[in-house]
Amino acid sequence: MSLLHFASFNANGLNVPSKRGQVLHYFRKKQTDVLFLQETHFRRNSTPVMKNKYYRLWFNACTPLKKARGVSIALHKRVDFQKTDILVDPEGRYIFVKGYIGENLYTFANLYAPNERQLTFFKNVFKILNSFSEGCLIVGEDFNLAPEFGHL
Repeated sequence: MSLLHFASFNANGLNVPSKRGQVLHYFRKKQTDVLFLQETHFRRNSTPVMKNKYYRLWFNACTPLKKARGVSIALHKRVDFQKTDILVDPEGRYIFVKGYIGENLYTFANLYAPNERQLTFFKNVFKILNSFSEGCLIVGEDFNLAPEFGHL
């Protein structure tokens, strides 16, 4: 595989099977190899079985009690990814996955920042990510920040 195609998407909930199917169909048509999903709204003990003939490898970070937050990383079947390590936030705000595609080492990170106190969140998460990541770092995200246009 010479090129990888990435996409990051705030799903605003993927508990409905038909919505999951539509999202995955859309990104398959866009030839996405690695898909970063935020706001999946899966609960840790009731994560739906992600059965898809194209996106077969899934990594999820879910909340323990309510359908909120949550991030996932899905890899297309054509990506021969060999996981070596994973770090999952128990609150469903981030997931880091490390592994090989061929001889190349990658770290995939998916972040879903809170609406408030983002600076504290980023300081903590980037410190953890810095010590975890190796190889080529690819980040998918929803930073929950408005773009800064300066003074008008």
